[in-house]
Amino acid sequence: MYRRRFLSIGPLALASISMVAIGCSGGGAPGGGLTGVWRAIYNDPTTGQATVELILQNNGRFQQQTAAGTGALITIYGTWQTLSGNVLRLNIERGEPTQTCGPLGCTNVLYPAGETHNFAQTSGNLRTTLVSCAANPACTINYTSAN
Repeated sequence: MYRRRFLSIGPLALASISMVAIGCSGGGAPGGGLTGVWRAIYNDPTTGQATVELILQNNGRFQQQTAAGTGALITIYGTWQTLSGNVLRLNIERGEPTQTCGPLGCTNVLYPAGETHNFAQTSGNLRTTLVSCAANPACTINYTSAN
């Protein structure tokens, strides 16, 4: 018997989809000391413990994969750039999965076009905070360099 797996994405898991590190300290094009692989583990209040792996490239492209506590695996792709004042702009071009299916059929997964984050870098670590929910401590994720 075929059993469908449900995609359950909590609010913080969705926020973490767009949490991204940056590769330069000023505004403009990516590059510099933070390109490479970043990893984080955090507790999403809806889906439980989740892990994030972020791959940043010098050419301004990124891939981020989030394994939610429910077992859902979410991958997003796009471009990123830094803005003045330690602000990161993430432009999401596409994501996977493209659909989630349940007993009532399938639904398309809609990813945001982009999000904005504040960031801070210290001693090989990176902290990102989603601007739209900055007052909530759960919207901050601490990454460690895997380079």
